[in-house]
Amino acid sequence: MLSKIDRETTQEQRQLKELNSRRNALTAKINEHGLQATANRRIEQREVTITLHVASSKTDIALEVSYLISNCSWSASYDIRVDSEEGRQPKTQLTYYGIIVNKSQEDWSDTQFSLSTSTPSLGGAAPKLATLKVNCRQYHAIPQRSMSSVPGSIPTIGASFSRTSRKLSNVREQTSLISSTSSYNDDEDTSQSIVNVLGSKAEMSFSSTSFTISRRSTINADGKPHKLTIGVLDLVSTFSYTIVPKLSLHAYLKASTLNTSDKYLLAGPASIFMNNNFVTHSSIDNVCIGDTFDLPLGIDSSIKVEYKPVKKTSDTQGIISKIHLKTVRHETHVTNTKTNEVVVFVYDQVPLSSDEKIKVTLIQPDLRRKDTNPHHTITLKDTNNLEWKCTLPPRGECRLPFEYTVEWPVDKQVEFQE
Repeated sequence: MLSKIDRETTQEQRQLKELNSRRNALTAKINEHGLQATANRRIEQREVTITLHVASSKTDIALEVSYLISNCSWSASYDIRVDSEEGRQPKTQLTYYGIIVNKSQEDWSDTQFSLSTSTPSLGGAAPKLATLKVNCRQYHAIPQRSMSSVPGSIPTIGASFSRTSRKLSNVREQTSLISSTSSYNDDEDTSQSIVNVLGSKAEMSFSSTSFTISRRSTINADGKPHKLTIGVLDLVSTFSYTIVPKLSLHAYLKASTLNTSDKYLLAGPASIFMNNNFVTHSSIDNVCIGDTFDLPLGIDSSIKVEYKPVKKTSDTQGIISKIHLKTVRHETHVTNTKTNEVVVFVYDQVPLSSDEKIKVTLIQPDLRRKDTNPHHTITLKDTNNLEWKCTLPPRGECRLPFEYTVEWPVDKQVEFQE
């Protein structure tokens, strides 16, 4: 009996080995055919015949051919270098790049590129919205099988309510890539952009902008990102510090940069350098001419921040209607150890009551009193957070006291949520 089982096991193992060998051979053939198909697609030849009717055989004709092609895209990218060393005039230099990806199976050799925000394949007309109608569904009797074999069963006719939905395709805005003799549709998922170029020729229409890059380049259809330098912009920045002492005892440097050029900036990632040192990866949104955008420049240890311990006191007041009274007070101390003047923005939270039985009163600072000091202003923002704006001279400091009270009925409990 055991010998028979061993023979069957050996035979099955031999068959399994043969099947695995056949499977591996078939897999190798499939891979071979796949590579061959890819190679055939790469060498695919497409041909277009254009017939011209010329009145005179001696006429000189300049013919420009444009055509659409898919599977290519472009997007914006930036290197932003900020120089703010003490004793030197601060400046911001923005290097503009166009990142082009070509998957079109067509190599572009020694080509002059034009980057455009138009999308020819989508057309210029908005989609039309059809009328949505709702009607009562007509119910039809469904033939029932005989249920006499089931004692006590009652034949029923089921009814349901359904709706017919119409799919509305989402039109995705894309950027297009245009060469000197061709225009390309972007099938990639890229945000719509408007190119900002220094030293390039810009052409604007009512709904799109295109820029011609003067330097010719070669981009192969390898699907890899290729970086082209569009231009360099020298912009004007104003530096300030943001401090949120409740969350962090650090001063975060920020450059509010004004787009002083006559070009648009596209939304895209940015690598930010501070005094030739890499700071962070960030991104910017679309920036129009004359608009301002912020650049985070990291922590500056030369601005010292102290957050005095929070003091909380609780009390119960009232004779007939007793209430809880909670007082919160603390102080923020900011010191400028630099040899130049700086502007700091300090933020803190004032609780916002969402119940009429809870009363919040701001004690310090007193917003009703007008501060005549232009170097020290206080604003209550729409988020109910306080903003102190302080201009600190070299080696200067400021102390910002903060106090508020919260009142609520003694039979209630309160909680603080963000």
